[in-house]
Amino acid sequence: MKRITLLISIMIFAITQSISQSQDSENKKLIGRINLAGDANYTLQYSILDEQHLYEIIDNRNTGSTLKSFKLIFNDQIVFQQNLLAALNDIDIFNDKSHFKKLVSEESQKYFYAFQVMRPAVNEAAKGPIAMTMKFGQTAEIRKSVNGSSEFVRRRDLINFLENNGLLDSASSEKLNNKRYFIFKKEIKNFINIFNFDTIEKYEKQNLLNYLTISEINDILKLNRGDKDKYQIFYNKLGEDLFKELNILQKKAITEPNFNKNTLSEFQNYLRESKRFLLDKFSDAIKIRNNSDSNFENIIAETNKEITTYKIQETGFTDRVTTLTEELNRVNLNIISIQSSLVAENKTLEDEINKLNAINGNAENIYENEIQIINETINNKRQSITNLSANLIDANNIKIRFENEFSQINSKIFDVSKSIREKEDYVKKYEDSLKTNKLFIRKIENIYAQELFKAGLINVKINNIQFEFNNGFLENMVIMTEPKFDFTIDDSLIRPSQKHVKFTNNYPLGFSSKTDLENLKKVELFAIQDKKVEYVLDFKDVVINIEEILELNRKDYSPKNKAVKDINPETTKERDFHKDNNTQILEAKIFSDLSGINASKPNGLIQLEVDKVIPLLTKRRTKSDTYWPFRWMINKNNNYGFFNYIKPEFTWSKIEQNLRSLDLTVAEPGTIFQINKRDTLINSNNEILIDTILFQNRALLASTLDIRQFEMLSVGADFNIWFLDLPYAKSSFYLNAGFRFGRTLLTLNDSVSKNEFGMKGFTNTFQFMPEFGYKINGDERYGLDFSYSPNWLISDSRGFIQTSDTFGIFETNETFNHQQQNKLHRLTLLAYFNITPSTTGRLFFRFRSFHQWKNWSNNFTQYQLGYSFYLTR
Repeated sequence: MKRITLLISIMIFAITQSISQSQDSENKKLIGRINLAGDANYTLQYSILDEQHLYEIIDNRNTGSTLKSFKLIFNDQIVFQQNLLAALNDIDIFNDKSHFKKLVSEESQKYFYAFQVMRPAVNEAAKGPIAMTMKFGQTAEIRKSVNGSSEFVRRRDLINFLENNGLLDSASSEKLNNKRYFIFKKEIKNFINIFNFDTIEKYEKQNLLNYLTISEINDILKLNRGDKDKYQIFYNKLGEDLFKELNILQKKAITEPNFNKNTLSEFQNYLRESKRFLLDKFSDAIKIRNNSDSNFENIIAETNKEITTYKIQETGFTDRVTTLTEELNRVNLNIISIQSSLVAENKTLEDEINKLNAINGNAENIYENEIQIINETINNKRQSITNLSANLIDANNIKIRFENEFSQINSKIFDVSKSIREKEDYVKKYEDSLKTNKLFIRKIENIYAQELFKAGLINVKINNIQFEFNNGFLENMVIMTEPKFDFTIDDSLIRPSQKHVKFTNNYPLGFSSKTDLENLKKVELFAIQDKKVEYVLDFKDVVINIEEILELNRKDYSPKNKAVKDINPETTKERDFHKDNNTQILEAKIFSDLSGINASKPNGLIQLEVDKVIPLLTKRRTKSDTYWPFRWMINKNNNYGFFNYIKPEFTWSKIEQNLRSLDLTVAEPGTIFQINKRDTLINSNNEILIDTILFQNRALLASTLDIRQFEMLSVGADFNIWFLDLPYAKSSFYLNAGFRFGRTLLTLNDSVSKNEFGMKGFTNTFQFMPEFGYKINGDERYGLDFSYSPNWLISDSRGFIQTSDTFGIFETNETFNHQQQNKLHRLTLLAYFNITPSTTGRLFFRFRSFHQWKNWSNNFTQYQLGYSFYLTR
């Protein structure tokens, strides 16, 4: 009962501590809080989360809810201030607080530096030393793949590509396909047809007939940036460079698939460069049309200005016409009034004259005074008529002048209106030309885009990068991209599978040594669609530079095991990658053997293992890297490596005091022990002849199984010989060469003195244990590992004899083969479950069974439950 209680207590303590440590490492680490602008209602909080700097604006009035937050990769003051102000602008509650935001802006530098004073004590301890700094590319050029369902390029793939692109005729392709590899490799360049200016122009002109009319094609083909001789020199140089690279490849000692792959890449480069001839002309056509558009737009703008001026003049003339009309109306009324007055005055004058004549005719009745009055009236009327006549003349003159001006203005209005109509027609003509031009540009741009897709010259924008680092390898990469053009093209031209293209690595990439980092420049990433490689992207375009950080005695530059997500090169142009900190270097596993709960079993109740995987030759090979005698063994989707790692291991198997030592068996005189088993011989008396040892004196015996079962300490390493990765099966095979130095305590019963045999009380052992295993790891939370290992266990055998087993020697007189006394079988099943999302905190179950070499029924087993934790934390 005490043993069970001890077991449970230790396991609970280890698991609790590890879970707590793992959770602490995953949770955000609070650095500090500051009231914004001295207002206790709003707090700016700073934390570290997943190696990023997290800032949160907290509303203290609403139970501390987060109003806005932002993360920074590079935590400098300018970036901090920009993001803080942007966050404040996004919060509705601050919209009317301009003074508040202004105050925050002025004090943001104080906030930043206050946090930096707090930061080192908390944040730096959570990170290990910097392993390297990566700089990321925002855009890249991807290539369309032409070689089937994987990166493995067959000779037939290469020949089909050359034939389909006019570089090889059908007769030559058959000859090449039938040649042996070294002849094919040597002579392929002799069969190639190199392009010249005329052939490429003819080919592309024929291709353009799918899009444009002959006249449109000719217009485009005339847009040379140089003459024919210049382009011919260009193609000659292109062909010379191709042959130069082929000569280099011919001298390299590489497998045929890799030769095919590299040769295909050279021809793809050649074709892409030759196609730039046409694509450059498209680009020129677009530029010239765009310049025409600019001229058209300038002409339209200037003409519209003139139209505006004319319309202003037209408005002025119209206003003057209105004024003149009013003036003419007044003059006409005045003329009518004057004419009426003249009629009245003439009538009055006539009446007065008649009256005067009547008086003068009657001499008897002449009144001097009356005649005088009538004469004065007549004179006045005549003067009035004279004045009115003069006024009438003046009024008519004014009328004539107004009518003349009115006529002139109407003529000007007519002229201006005519000019406006002409200018508007002029503008419409240019607007129609501009519209036609834009439609043509749109058409050219769409053709240009289609030709880019065909030629494999697709520029993409890199939107998101993910990395998974594992034991010196870049295990997985995921790169999300989308096509990028300098203009807008029709959505119908881009297939759904092209709008968001995902690139991954086909096999883990070595990420440990300087050689590994240099070799990454040659690595290609693949976009697989419908089980075929659709596009290829160079790793060096995604990670444009890796700066390894030098430290004294540092030879391994790989970062710590970690999945890094959501790197957007537009906002994260570079990033530091850290190694494990000092508290995370050694991972330990504490086990309890459930068989050890039984007090009569020697299995250790509590066992401790400490190991560390150290990357060695972090290079993986594929089918393309395999020479033909062995190529059939490798699937095109698999990858394999040699000497990938070494894993030192220390095991303490006997923490408790119970059954810590092996009690040796005593063979008394007269005991028969077989030392060699031959073909059975039977003599004439039907007696079986067999080689045996007859102990003349007492001897001490220890079985190989017992020495292994009672082993207290073990130290050694597993050296990886071969590793086969099966990504599609989410599993892998491995072959390791293991060795251990061990120690087992020995004791004797009371009836025997150890001085009689010269024994030391312990035995040191050396074990050689090649191991073949199969690992299943399809989920980050759990996995299985099966392995088999033949163990050669050799002890120093001081004072005792190591036997296959001591069972039956005294009880059944059964004998065993002495020549096989130091060999065992070991079978292992290891299952683990990740309690926390980190790489630590794994709960283990391990079953192990050790069997005598030729007697499987003679064995012992271990049923072990364990948990991993960092030994130095």
